[in-house]
Amino acid sequence: MSLRRPSLPGTRLLEAGIHLRMLHDDRTGILSYFLADTPSARALLIDPQPPDLPVILALLEEFRCRSSWVCYTHSHLGPGPGAEPFMQSLRGRGIRVRRSANAKSLAFGTDAIQVLPTPGHTVDCRSYLYRDRLFCGDLLYAGDCPAGAFPVEPGALWNSGRKVLFELPEETLLYGAHLHHGRAVRLAFEEQRAHPWFSLHSRDAFLARIDRERVERAAARAGLTSAGAMSGAPGAASI
Repeated sequence: MSLRRPSLPGTRLLEAGIHLRMLHDDRTGILSYFLADTPSARALLIDPQPPDLPVILALLEEFRCRSSWVCYTHSHLGPGPGAEPFMQSLRGRGIRVRRSANAKSLAFGTDAIQVLPTPGHTVDCRSYLYRDRLFCGDLLYAGDCPAGAFPVEPGALWNSGRKVLFELPEETLLYGAHLHHGRAVRLAFEEQRAHPWFSLHSRDAFLARIDRERVERAAARAGLTSAGAMSGAPGAASI
């Protein structure tokens, strides 16, 4: 069995004692993140997936972390059926696992990570702000989510997206759960000016576009299903 290949060759040192590692699954396209604060021996896992486990255990050992927050940006990424065995594997290594649940902030070393409700893509979406970095899941996707999912609450997604793009400092780095137009990390400055959904539309135009694309995609799927049924219909003559 092959392990997930990390998208970066090594852990990045953000500053003395703070390390960041990004993991990328080529099969699903999911991006997950590992943060370690070595002075406090604490880690933060964002959207960890069960195939990440061997790498995560190695990183926890490397940085001598004895406790870890486990956070998910939304329900599409977890916790799913594999979450509890994943947690038990961490506990089996002596790691004190802490779930973020409904916390508004998470103690991390000498800092606090802010937990920001950013509903829309799903009703339970959350983003995690650590200094000048926002781990925002699929917040930046509207009708172009790689998983093919349209937002559950388009109006809430508009409000969340505008808050992220226009209230955070321009220098904020945005870390998503998937590649967004081929990029893993984006700058709030760029998105404020050119995001294809949040920056170039009014709220009414945004909602209308979501509805239009939902209808068009459903019609396209129906057409494909109908064509497939006709081509495979029993009793059809072949020449």
